[in-house]
This record gives sequence, C-alpha cells and structure tokens, in this order.
Amino acid sequence: MLLSLIDIHSPTDEGTRIATLAPGDWYEIPYGTLYTSAINKLLVAGRCISSTHEAQASLRIMPTCMVPGQAAGVAAALADAGDLAVWQVSPLELQVDLKASGADLR
Repeated sequence: MLLSLIDIHSPTDEGTRIATLAPGDWYEIPYGTLYTSAINKLLVAGRCISSTHEAQASLRIMPTCMVPGQAAGVAAALADAGDLAVWQVSPLELQVDLKASGADLR
C-alpha cells in the first residue's frame, strides 16, 4: 500500500508538522499490522491498526484509512474462501487480488 502524506500532531500539544514524501517515494503498511494471531477471523484497519506515533500520524487521515480497509476486505474474502485464519492469507495472493482491483502497489 503506497502512502505519501504524514500529518504529525505533537503529543505535548506543541503544534502539527505536515510532511509529504518526494515524488516517487512512499512507505508501506505491512499486512501483519492488520491482524493478531490470537483471533483467527479478525482484521483491523484504518486508525486502529498497530503503529508508532509517527506512523499513526499518517494512518489516521481518512483517505489513508481507506487503503488498509480495502486490503482488509480483500483479505477477509480470501480467508473466508479458503477457510483460513486471516494470518494464513498469503500476502502475495492478497497483493495479486488488490492489483487486479486497481490498487497501486508499486
């Protein structure tokens, strides 16, 4: 999943820093941030995924929340179709399905 905007709110209330990545640069959200191996059929996406404070600064923005949401939906469908726990879904198969639906996964 490709992302390019970082909107960091200071945890000490000292203001906000907005940064963008240079054209052609991006960062990724690993599939492993969307699940826990403790619950076989649970995926979380958007603002509630596991991340650092700095990463959360970008993840909480609504357009960015949609990216892992799409991945979670496709992964849930793959898990259901294969009668798998969500952590058993192949990230490569997930990427193939996301690309087929038009996702930009450079």
